[in-house]
Amino acid sequence: MFFKFATRYVLSHKDLPSAFVAGDSTLGEFQRFINEQKFTYQEEGETKVKELSDIADKAKYSSALKDEIAKLKKQLETEKTISPMSHKSEILPALRIEIMSRYKGERGRIEASLTDDAQIKTATGLLENREEYSRRLSLK
Repeated sequence: MFFKFATRYVLSHKDLPSAFVAGDSTLGEFQRFINEQKFTYQEEGETKVKELSDIADKAKYSSALKDEIAKLKKQLETEKTISPMSHKSEILPALRIEIMSRYKGERGRIEASLTDDAQIKTATGLLENREEYSRRLSLK
């Protein structure tokens, strides 16, 4: 879905903003896009509740227990509607990478992916800290 969204995003935003940041507005657009596409997926919790429901049916558990399982299923559905916001830290970098690849090709994809790269951040931090850099070079 990231690929399709990025393609649509670029078609509706002809010019790349000078300091493009995938933020809440981008996430909102993405959420509307996946709703329009009627994109569905099943989270692990839903799978487990389905398994539990099947077990309850097979074992002929009480209707009270089955009702509780149904309530849990409804709660999971409610949680799923806000899922993009709760997974924002994973979704936004992926969107930024895909969108940048549409504007700047492979170079844009690489540049966008380096922004959040843990190794790059650690190396940059080490280079900026002269004392730590020198200390590590002098270790034997």
